[in-house]
Amino acid sequence: MTAHPAGRAGAPILVTGSHRSGSTWAGKMLAAAPGVVYVHEPFSMTPQDRVLAPRFTRWFTYVTAENEEPYRERFQRMADLRYPWLDAVRARPTPRGLASATRRAGVYLAARLRGGCALIKAPGALMSSEWLADRFGTRIVILIRHPCGFVASIKRMNWRFRFENLYGQPLLMRDLLAAYDDEMRRLDATDHDLIDNGAAVWKIFHHVIRVFQERHPDWHFIRYEDLASNPMAGYEALYGRLGLKMSPAARATIEQHCYARTPLEDRGELHRLTRNSQDDAWSWRRKLSPAEIERIRAWTEPVSRHFYTEQTWEASAPAATG
Repeated sequence: MTAHPAGRAGAPILVTGSHRSGSTWAGKMLAAAPGVVYVHEPFSMTPQDRVLAPRFTRWFTYVTAENEEPYRERFQRMADLRYPWLDAVRARPTPRGLASATRRAGVYLAARLRGGCALIKAPGALMSSEWLADRFGTRIVILIRHPCGFVASIKRMNWRFRFENLYGQPLLMRDLLAAYDDEMRRLDATDHDLIDNGAAVWKIFHHVIRVFQERHPDWHFIRYEDLASNPMAGYEALYGRLGLKMSPAARATIEQHCYARTPLEDRGELHRLTRNSQDDAWSWRRKLSPAEIERIRAWTEPVSRHFYTEQTWEASAPAATG
């Protein structure tokens, strides 16, 4: 078992935030750095790699020292860049399975020998960020997205959230979300549209982010709009803060995936990494009606005021920081 002091080279990186916050885009751009191994959503109930990821029974599972036993070993493997080759072969005992396991094990080994690190892209890990930081020295990057951008994305995807995923976790309610217990139960028991659902999700998730921001000033809290407005400068700064190398290949990856000529939604695709990030950051202004924007603001204002100024709510406002 390898200890990774937080902030040191070799310590894993977690890129998280609410879902639809830009974490996949940011995670992939950071994973373009030499020696970084991208791990896709191991907190998902349907992970891409069932051998490496633990089994979760809820979305946004809250892991602490009190309930870590089912999860610790597999996350230690990620932190140590040790791919479970034998387990993977046993799980898929075919020539193709053997080839896949060998390839992945080789990627992990090469990164470990180069002093690289795992980059865990996982919105589902948001509630467990403190555990990952405390237990494995994980460097935490949390994406924050404007409430209207988040809700517009939820509306486009037609994703409705069941709050039972949260209030069904006693430890999570005790430690982070007790103030929202009644509200979440009421939302699950009543009919409401995607605007109200998405706005409530944003408020509750960003309440947690605000708590973490106050507790952990050494973590990296990034507004999606700030990163998207000038992605090359933004990623150069974030690479430096994380101790990653901005190689020519990494720079080319950022240029390829952040400066597309066609806005993301105009491509008719729900999931695409390549985008015109400057346009995408504030595209909700042409997707939501003024009435929807006002409703989202009314829901989220108690929390959103900590992240976004009055100007950012205006229909024609420039993408200014603040």
